[in-house]
This record gives sequence, structure tokens and C-alpha cells, in this order.
Amino acid sequence: MDTQLMTEDDRSLANKAKDALQSAAKKTKQFAHQVKDTVIEGITDAKITEAEQALGEIKERERRQSLQREYLDKERAEAVEKVAHLKAKGASGINKAVEDEGILAERVRRDELDSQYLKEEALRAAEKLANLKEKREHQGHRTSRDSFSSDRSISVDTTTQTTTTD
Repeated sequence: MDTQLMTEDDRSLANKAKDALQSAAKKTKQFAHQVKDTVIEGITDAKITEAEQALGEIKERERRQSLQREYLDKERAEAVEKVAHLKAKGASGINKAVEDEGILAERVRRDELDSQYLKEEALRAAEKLANLKEKREHQGHRTSRDSFSSDRSISVDTTTQTTTTD
């Protein structure tokens, strides 16, 4: 009879230990999911911030290039005006003026190519930013969905061994 009570006590203790282990495992799993989600959100937010900064830098470069293009256009117009003036006078420095105009025209052409490249780069950066924001939104949906699946119970196999003494 005494061994039967000990066996029941052992089973009761085993069940309590099993319940405690399951509870601890469930809480640990939930905490791990929260940490994982927080880390993923932090990484995504950092990537978004980085993409926003890159886009801002590209826009600043575009603004500076636009100002430079205005300056080059003004210089080119002055060179064209100078050539026309020298042609009208028949001056000997016309070759130098024509050469200057050609150099400026080449600089304007290169500037236009750079401008096109910057526009393409800005478009890629904006797409990357949009994709990252969309990813963050999907992670938010997934996080709420995962919290339901983390409520599943964890089974712990506990067996009790009892020894009988005669």
C-alpha cells in the first residue's frame, strides 16, 4: 500500500513536472518568436532607412546635376553667341570659339547621359524602397498569423519508474 501511494505521488509529481515543462517550453517558444519578429522588423526598418537615404542622396545628386546642366547650357549659349559674333566680324579666333563650343557640347551630352543614369538609379532605389516597405507589411501580417500557431501545445514524454522494496 505504501508503494502504491509513492507511485501515485511520483505520477503526480511527474505530471506537475510535465505541465511545468510544457508551460516553460510554450513561453520560451513564444519569446523566441517575439525576438525573431523584433529582429526581422529591426533589420527591415534599417534597410528601409538605408534605402530612403540612398534615394535622398540620388535626388540631391539629380538636383546638383540639374544646376550644373543649367550652368553648362548658359556657357554653351555664350559660346554660340561668341562664335556668331566672331563670324560676323570675320575674326581669326573663330577656330578657338568653335572648339570651345564643341567641348561644351560634349560636356552637355555627357551630362545628359549622367542625368539619365541618375534617373534610372533613382527609379531602382524607389522600387527597392517600395519592396522593402511591402516586405515589412507582409511580415506584420505573418507575425500575427504566427502567434496563433505558437499556441500549439508541446508534448513532453515523461515516464515514471518506481521501485518496490520487499
